[in-house]
Formats: sequence, C-alpha cells, structure tokens
Amino acid sequence: MTEKLNLSNFTNMRFFDRRNIVTYVPNETIFSQGQDSEGMMYAILEGTIEISINEVLINTIGAGETLGELGLLDNQPRSATAIARTECKLIPINEKQFSYLVQKDPSFSLQVMRIISRRLRRFENPPDSLVPSQQDLISSLKTFNFEVITVNDVGQEIERETKKAKFVSVDLGKGVVLEMVSIPEGTFMRGSPESEEGHKDSESLDSRPVTVLSFYMGKYPITQAQWITVMGYNPSYFQEEKQPVELVSWHDCQQFCEKLSQRTGKNFSLPSEAQWEYACRAGTTTPFHFGATITTELANFDGTYSYGFTSKGKLRDETTPIDSFPPNAFGLYDMHGNVWEWCDDRWHDNYQGAPSDGSAWIDEENSDFVFSNTRCIRGGAFTNNPLLIRSASRDWAWEDYRLSSIGFRVVCKL
Repeated sequence: MTEKLNLSNFTNMRFFDRRNIVTYVPNETIFSQGQDSEGMMYAILEGTIEISINEVLINTIGAGETLGELGLLDNQPRSATAIARTECKLIPINEKQFSYLVQKDPSFSLQVMRIISRRLRRFENPPDSLVPSQQDLISSLKTFNFEVITVNDVGQEIERETKKAKFVSVDLGKGVVLEMVSIPEGTFMRGSPESEEGHKDSESLDSRPVTVLSFYMGKYPITQAQWITVMGYNPSYFQEEKQPVELVSWHDCQQFCEKLSQRTGKNFSLPSEAQWEYACRAGTTTPFHFGATITTELANFDGTYSYGFTSKGKLRDETTPIDSFPPNAFGLYDMHGNVWEWCDDRWHDNYQGAPSDGSAWIDEENSDFVFSNTRCIRGGAFTNNPLLIRSASRDWAWEDYRLSSIGFRVVCKL
C-alpha cells in the first residue's frame, strides 16, 4: 500500500507558484544549468518542453505529461536545461491528482518520498478535470476496410479481396495513436509440415490443435513515434517515426508494455508465440499468409534470395514504413519481414509440452536447449531470406539483445 501523500511546495517561485498557473512564452528557459532543480514541482503541462543535458536533446515532454522527473529524482543532472518550444502552462496538481500519478507508478512515489520537502501546503480548488480518464484514452470500436492479396506459386497475384476488421485507437498523446485490431477466437495447427520449403525441426507440426481466445493486436509493429511518446527517447538505428522501433531488448519492450498498461488501465503485453502465429496466418495454412510464396513487392526481406518458383527481388537493406505493404486477412501489417518481433515465450526447441490454450510458454524446462534468458522472435526481418519470414518460422534471441532487425508489437484484452 502506497502512503498517502500531500503535494509539497518549494520556495523557488521562479518555476512554480504557490497557487497559480505559470505561463512561459516560446523559447523561454524554464530551467537552466546550475540552478536548483527543486523549483520544478509536479505540474500538468500544456505545451511542449525540450530537455537537454550539455546541449544534447534527451527528451521532449508534451501536453498532459508531468515535469516531476526534472526536479525531484536523486540522479537529476544539474546541467539540465528545459526550454519551452511552444507557449507553455504549468498547472499545479492537487493531492487527488498526485495520488492518481502514484497509482500509475508505485515506484514513482518511493522516489518522491525520499526527496520531497517537509514543508507542505495544500492547493485550494484545483481543477479536477486535469485528471485524465483512462477510458477516454481508448476509442469505441470502429471498422476499417482493406484489400487482401493472394498469389500463386510463382508470385503472381491471383485474387484481391476486400475485407473489413474492427479496431480501437489508443491515444498515446501528442497526436500519436496506437491502433489495435480485434482478432477473433479460433483454432489452428501451429508449425509446418516437413514438405514445406525451409521447414526446421523446431517448427514441426504440433500434434494438438491450439485454441486462441479473442484478443486485440497492434495493427502494425510499434513505431518510433509511438515508442518516443511512451518512453521519451528513440533508440532506433534507422530513425524515421513511421518505421518500426528497433534496437529494443525484450526487457525494454516489457517496460513499454508496463507504461502503456499504467497509462490506460488495461493489460498490454507482448504476444505469445501461439497468438502471433495464429494472427499471422489469419486462417491460412500456406507458408505465407499471401499464399505459397512471397515477393519483395509484398514484404521487406532480402530479395537476393527467392522462395519457390519466384524470381529474385529487391534488397532494401533497411526497415520500411509500417504501411508499405498489404495486410493479411485480419488486417495486420508487416507480419512477414521488416523486423523480427519479440514474443513472451521462452525458447523451446519444439512444441512438445507447449500450452494448447494460446498462452505464452514461460517455464524453463527443455530437454535439449535450456537458456532461461532467451525469448522467441517471430516474423523475420529485412536482413533475412524468405525462408525465415514464413508464418511458421521461429527463432530466439537473448533477452537483452538490441538489434536493428528486432522490434515488437503488443496485444491486449480490452
């Protein structure tokens, strides 16, 4: 149980008035090098502020966020500079609103309690509307239309069908949204037959059907814009906001999911392997959800290799924007290629003993391959030949790996 806290007030009125909203004009310095950071108390922000250390931009804070980290954490660098990039207002937070922040992140309150001033002062009649409603962050169910392409064994399009799917939008702030597609309940056979080109023993067909309950899955891999909005920085090698975030470890992705869950009140996570393959196949049993083969006009992979009877294609040698290629029958994009996607499951070298209910397989028991700090990755990447981007293809990576070829997408039960 987190101790109930009152909001403190510090004496440096340059940064935070006892009771009133403080307004800054564009390009005005809010906090500068060498000054005591205790002046920056917790406040709701209207506007955009850039935080730099030694003149290197480290974070951009946008509307609806708090500035507490700037002033209260033990390791706050004294060389930090905060500059208003738009007209900014710092709005005092009352005890109720502060408690809301504490509930979102209990570790936050522990850090504050170690540093916060003994001089407490209550703020009178603060606007309760400043406390965001978690439900308001998630839209009502909507429908979108899209076209699904099927190819023959030489990669020629033989069918184009218009489909529709349901989705919700999660408001991440700063005009950035996360679209989550509704994936229907169903049963499928995971893995591939020995006759499939590229088949490996680790993906041999499971003897039991897997039943997956309905869930929501990211329409796209998490983009750099989405990562920046939630995490506050961009780790990616190929920096472009519409491209997938990469150079993120499995642990990094867990932190993203935790922050997103705290913000929305919903349980976001990485998909299980079963959820991922079920969602990728979208009712198909062919090597790719496009059909018997794939081309570089349909996905981002190493086109110096071909699959089946297709010709060689392009080598892009970098990630591509997440809406560059057509979706599968569930309305999901980039399930083949672009970046590998982390799953929650620990690596097992076959499906013997795997859960058949669609849940993640996280026990460490494995007769042939025991690495407790490895996790499964699915989907293949722009660096891989088409054998590795098949629906059934699976591989592993150490939990702390950060590669420009590994990203992720999230799932949720809303």
